[in-house]
Amino acid sequence: MSEPALAKPPFICPITHTLIVIIDQLAAIYNNVITTDTSPAQLELAAPHPNITYRCTTTVVAMDELQTKVGSQSTFDLVAVAQAMQWFDRLAFYDRAKWLLKKPGGVLAAWCYTTPEVVATIDAVFHIFYTVDSQPYWDSARGACGRKYETAEFPFEPVDGHKDTWPVPFNAEKEMDLEGFFTYLRSWSAYQTAKEKGVELLTGDVVDRFTAAWSGDGVTRKTKVFPVYLRIGKNSGDNPIYQSKQYSGGRPNYPEELFHFIASNTPSHELAWDAGTGTGQAACSLAKFYKNVIATDISPKQLEFAAKLPNITYQCTSPGMSMDELQEKIGSESTFDLVTVAQAIQWFHLPTFYQQVKWLLKKPNGVIAAWCYTTPEVNPTVDSLFQRFYNIDAGPYWKSGPSVESPREVVDQKYTTIDFPFEPVDGLEHSGPFRFDIEKVMDLEGYFTYLRSWSSYETAKEKGVELLSDSVVEEFMRAWNEDGKMQKTVIFPVYLRMGKVC
Repeated sequence: MSEPALAKPPFICPITHTLIVIIDQLAAIYNNVITTDTSPAQLELAAPHPNITYRCTTTVVAMDELQTKVGSQSTFDLVAVAQAMQWFDRLAFYDRAKWLLKKPGGVLAAWCYTTPEVVATIDAVFHIFYTVDSQPYWDSARGACGRKYETAEFPFEPVDGHKDTWPVPFNAEKEMDLEGFFTYLRSWSAYQTAKEKGVELLTGDVVDRFTAAWSGDGVTRKTKVFPVYLRIGKNSGDNPIYQSKQYSGGRPNYPEELFHFIASNTPSHELAWDAGTGTGQAACSLAKFYKNVIATDISPKQLEFAAKLPNITYQCTSPGMSMDELQEKIGSESTFDLVTVAQAIQWFHLPTFYQQVKWLLKKPNGVIAAWCYTTPEVNPTVDSLFQRFYNIDAGPYWKSGPSVESPREVVDQKYTTIDFPFEPVDGLEHSGPFRFDIEKVMDLEGYFTYLRSWSSYETAKEKGVELLSDSVVEEFMRAWNEDGKMQKTVIFPVYLRMGKVC
């Protein structure tokens, strides 16, 4: 693989954990290395080195502590995490990593190693020990290593020379005798947890089975291979507000046919208002057809990630926008050719919103277009699992809206049940819904990013519930990989309501 540029100012390795030896290797490449851990006992085992600074930090590193013990904003070339990212609050960690890394181009590298491979007879005994004997004592976070970090959210851009941030495989080889192998097993957190509960995993019988397998070929020292999987990406320079970034990256892009259809049914193309613009996906497409676009949202975090184009003006508005604010931030009466709402009208107080729309639109024939997309379609196996996740797992966490129907139900009904007091535009017999299709090529990581962009996922997270639990992730992995294709074309059906004022 191509190496990222190594400019040799500082580098931080949060969590030395069991791979302290790696820091010495990195110290030979970087002028300065800041190494942190929450365990003073671990740090006491670290060998002194002239260009390594060891720091013990609290479990949750506040920004003040980050600046005091680690460093300043935009000064680090690399942040590395060895066999530890599964233990982190990743959203908080990514925020701090992006704050420290140079923009653009600073690199984050996180890697894990999975179960070792020796010879077939030893591996068979090991498999039982790992999956049966020690399994009840592993923390659930361990599953991320077993999945090679494939399903971990990773909001960084591919480094130069790479097309994605998918795990890159390496092998770590270590020669050891049987006692060294037992030392490795005793280093497991599962072994320590069992010990604390009064359980000795390396019983006489287990030791005998390992001894027999190890001695079978008469070779005392053996080469043990650890498969290593690396996620690596670069800081794009975006503001480190991960939920908004994830929202932007997780949502599908609307098809050009949709905007051609809307524009072809709008008599004039001077001015459009995109309400609830989010990160500006629809606004950017509208800007190709309309001379000027006003794009509004109540979330300043979302707007920070919106693409800046010369004919788009972004405005942050209050949730209950008054007529005075409407005139100040959006525009004057009867001046707009088009008002659009993409995947958001279900959240609006419709009587107030429609009053504002009718006041802004040109009369006659100013157009309103509101659309939603429904649940994605992959293949029968994935879709069946998705429906259970959508309706049962995530169901209790979908937020309620201002109408009798929940926002999710309004979307599920393809906007057929929504109040829409507008006339069909000239040449059309009704106001919809009209169907379009979004096609997006996704790998499983992209699919999970989409699921994490849901409001229900964030609501569950706030309540301490992880909807994408290890068991759920493993089910999706089995379903996704069933046909052997890593990337799949995912179809999101889009449903458009469109009408005009008289």
